[in-house]
Amino acid sequence: MVGRLQMLSEDFETAVEGWQVERVRDELKTGRYFHGMYYPKAFQIDGRNYVHGLAALARRRGVRIFEDTPVVSIEASGVRKRIVTPSARLRASHIVLAGNIHLGAPLKRLSETLLPVWRYASVTAPLGDRLKEVVAFQGSVTDSDGIDHFRIVQGDRLMWASPETTWAMRPQRFAGAIARRIRTVFPALDRVEITETFGGAMGLTVHGMPQIGQLRRGLWVASGFGRQGMNASALAGQLIARSILWGDDRWRLFSPFELVWAGGPTGRLAGQVVGLWARGSSAAAGALARYRDRGRASRNLALK
Repeated sequence: MVGRLQMLSEDFETAVEGWQVERVRDELKTGRYFHGMYYPKAFQIDGRNYVHGLAALARRRGVRIFEDTPVVSIEASGVRKRIVTPSARLRASHIVLAGNIHLGAPLKRLSETLLPVWRYASVTAPLGDRLKEVVAFQGSVTDSDGIDHFRIVQGDRLMWASPETTWAMRPQRFAGAIARRIRTVFPALDRVEITETFGGAMGLTVHGMPQIGQLRRGLWVASGFGRQGMNASALAGQLIARSILWGDDRWRLFSPFELVWAGGPTGRLAGQVVGLWARGSSAAAGALARYRDRGRASRNLALK
């Protein structure tokens, strides 16, 4: 962790603090966590509000948005490209493919360069004072392996994301698993009631970098932001817009990261297996760390 802290603060000039075990456990009453990294200037936003806000700003500038309008086909050759929908045909000088894994049949080959991963989350019923007794930290928490991600919402509820699959599944089937996971990490909470469970899909590239660039003249791609955060999608939008409007070619910095086939159904199966193996390895490492921690505590008690 020391090396990562040094890299973040020196190479990237990031405001970050290293928390020792005592500080971490003051904020999170659990024996499952040890050292931590705290980002005092970081923040988290509601993705839905962000998208609706962008749409409102776009409409004020004259942009027309057609929701639930599938694209049947795209003819990208020539200066004026053609887009066909079930009820209309359009012409455009530039097309930006920002549909991620949802691009579908018209751009199947591009969609297949992404590994789809569905992440599921739940929100508990109000937990009252017992939540404050175990979770004092008011920000967002994620473990080092990205297995659990949680934060307090609406004052005394806990929003918790954990399960992942490479095939779409009904979110409600994971409610019980998330409730058990909460109880495992915070035994003092005991049983919690889940009031809402939901899921969402993200696209992962083979090389781990987002897809930002020009496939051919006037045909752009902006996708593959899985595990990169919404900040990367905003960066992609700025790079592409600057190139279309002013000829800025900084998008070429992403050119070395080519479109790589993600393996189709075999790739999904491999991704699921690798994910399960990584979680199992993390669980084993965590169990060993907790065993050693208990051993140290026993020795310290004996010395006293």
